[in-house]
This record gives sequence, C-alpha cells and structure tokens, in this order.
Amino acid sequence: VAVEALNLGIISKNGELPIRIGVGIHHGVVVAGVFGDAQRLSVSMFAPDVNFASRLEALTKSFGVKILASVDVVNQISPDIFLNRYVGQVQVKGSTVPVAVHDVFQIDTLELKKFKIANKIEFEAAIRLIDIDAETSFRTLERMLVKARSDGIHDAALEMHLKRLESLGYGGDNESGLGDLD
Repeated sequence: VAVEALNLGIISKNGELPIRIGVGIHHGVVVAGVFGDAQRLSVSMFAPDVNFASRLEALTKSFGVKILASVDVVNQISPDIFLNRYVGQVQVKGSTVPVAVHDVFQIDTLELKKFKIANKIEFEAAIRLIDIDAETSFRTLERMLVKARSDGIHDAALEMHLKRLESLGYGGDNESGLGDLD
C-alpha cells in the first residue's frame, strides 16, 4: 500500500514508471545473528530456507505477482484473511525437489482480486493439469484469458502459463483470436 501511494506521487509529478516490488515468503528454520566488532556490526541470516525465500522473491517478476509464497506458508495462513491461489511448482537453484507456490493476492486491485477469486478453482485445476493434459490446460487458460481481457483485467500469471504452453507447442493455431500474449 505504501509503495502504491509513493507511485501516485511519482506519476503525478513527472510521469515516470512506478516502483514495483516483489515479496517471496517461505517458512523454515534459520540461524540469525549479529556479526562484527564495535565499529561495524551486521545482522545476517543463514539457512536454505532464507535462500528459498529469496529465490521466490526473484520469481515474482516471472509469475507477474506481488507476493509469492511457498505451500509451507500457505498451509499456516487463513485463506479468508490472505487470499491466495496455487500458481504452480518451482524447483529453484539449490533445491532438490519442486515446491508448490501460491500468489498471495490480497493487495491486488479490487477488479483483479474479484477475477482471481471468481476463477480460482478453474485456474488451479488448469495449472495442475499442465503436466498431465497440457492441451486441455491450454484451452481452459485460454478461455479464462478471453474473459479477463473482455473485463479489462490483466492477469500476468495466467498469461505467463499460456506463453509457456505456447512455447511447448500447444494452442499455436491461435483460433481464439487472442493475438500476441505480450
């Protein structure tokens, strides 16, 4: 919210591109401590879980989301308070297993939030189908994109998955008239 208020000020003054941030959240055990001497102290945290949260933060741009949380976090929060949807599995550098990740969209615009809530079950089902039946997944996501565009909604995670499926050879006929997904 503070970043959006800052962006309004920036845009109103000189029209520059707004500031965008991404947050990666993971839950786990860390070692934290203050290191250094009397002239220079620093606080550091060490653990694979810290690295994983950092990798999630970097992935927010790819997924087009503001907050990306691991399933470990989502399992501990109330979906009534923190709206979220499953957006896929990732295996980040330094990890040996894929981890389910969720878009925490509580701070999205009201229109985008309503779209994500209304389409959550269908979206999540299509994402889970990607590795099982990619063609059906593509067609489902494609229908959702048509609806989003007709409502003036930009769902970057939806578009990212469609682009990925197109790059794998699905839906290349472009019969839907969606045009370029960029």
